[in-house]
Amino acid sequence: YKAGKPKVEGYNKAMARMGTDPKHTLFIGDQIFTDIWGARRAGCKAVLVSPIQREGMLFFRFKRFLERIVLRLCPRSIKRQILYLGEE
Repeated sequence: YKAGKPKVEGYNKAMARMGTDPKHTLFIGDQIFTDIWGARRAGCKAVLVSPIQREGMLFFRFKRFLERIVLRLCPRSIKRQILYLGEE
């Protein structure tokens, strides 16, 4: 809540509260431009999951549309830098 994603500070604060560090943290999120990008910037591995519910607001639907374009057009080597695909 109000973590300021994708700013790194929110991720660092959460890891400090849990007593962990980026090397031992896996972040799970449903948005590339906030959840996943922020986690990767903080040095954490990240897994992109499908959203639980459909977004109603036009802004979020537009953002999901852009995410689909990024995933389709992005070369696999770049995807690995953005997402943790479970292939290490």
